[in-house]
Amino acid sequence: MGKKSCPKCGTLVMLNENFCPHCGYALPNMADKNNSLSFVTHDTIDNSDYENNGRSSKNKELSSKSAGCSHNHLGVFITVLLIFLVYLIVQKPWAPKGFNNAEQVMLYSERLDDNIISIANENYMRNEEEAAAEQGKPTFAVMKNKSTGNFVFHLYGHYVYLISIFDNSIDATSQEIIAVKKDSNGEVYQKSLSTAEMREIEDDSSIAESWTPSQLLKAQIKAEK
Repeated sequence: MGKKSCPKCGTLVMLNENFCPHCGYALPNMADKNNSLSFVTHDTIDNSDYENNGRSSKNKELSSKSAGCSHNHLGVFITVLLIFLVYLIVQKPWAPKGFNNAEQVMLYSERLDDNIISIANENYMRNEEEAAAEQGKPTFAVMKNKSTGNFVFHLYGHYVYLISIFDNSIDATSQEIIAVKKDSNGEVYQKSLSTAEMREIEDDSSIAESWTPSQLLKAQIKAEK
């Protein structure tokens, strides 16, 4: 055990002594003070550690919540983006929808496509007896796009209508494509498809509505009124 000096006479005495053995001066108990100081110091340190640990836990909790919110926002953003991409792929909002009526498509195409006009006029000029036997005449049909459910096809870099012409008298079929709208030059793209080109799209198309030449003529007259 250590020693201390008496404040009055300077004699060295043991720390646990309450009175100086030389002069009888009442001494403060330094051992108790050291113990008390040690207790306070350790207690303060322990409390400080507890507070620091508490702050650390709160900070971790806040960081965790912040990270969770960020992940949630990212998840919502990705979901919305995927929905938007699906909408673009399925709906193709940039693509023209065209007419929603097959007869309108047929009249529009017959008015603009030279081959359809030629075939139609040829049949209009037949006599009444031949007109009555229309089983052997070409039949015009508007084709529907199976993928989109409308009458517009995207072929050869153009959005077009597809018209089939069936000539039962010689068992032949031809197809014409006519652009849905004019191009930048003010012209309407049109093309007669080859047999190979018709085969490429036959699985993607189906007949929406068909007309004999006389039925088409009646539709024209009706539309002009």
